[in-house]
Amino acid sequence: KIILPQVFKIVLPSFGNEVINLIKDTSLGYVISLVDILYIAQGHAVSDVTLLPYFIVAVIYLLFTALATLIMRKVESRYRGWV
Repeated sequence: KIILPQVFKIVLPSFGNEVINLIKDTSLGYVISLVDILYIAQGHAVSDVTLLPYFIVAVIYLLFTALATLIMRKVESRYRGWV
């Protein structure tokens, strides 16, 4: 009863960092749809001869990362005063 809340408080920041790194390192487009958004962006960039599709993909990844960061920050601040 005493050890679990202490472990949770200690492990939570590391867990949050791992989640954010997974978001940064993996292609979330594959989770959302069956086709990778980078593959689609590459097709549009080649056909339109523009870098705008890559910029849009970068913004999508930034939004996913920012959302995960905000969620983990809220969870960590909520459980900060546990022990």
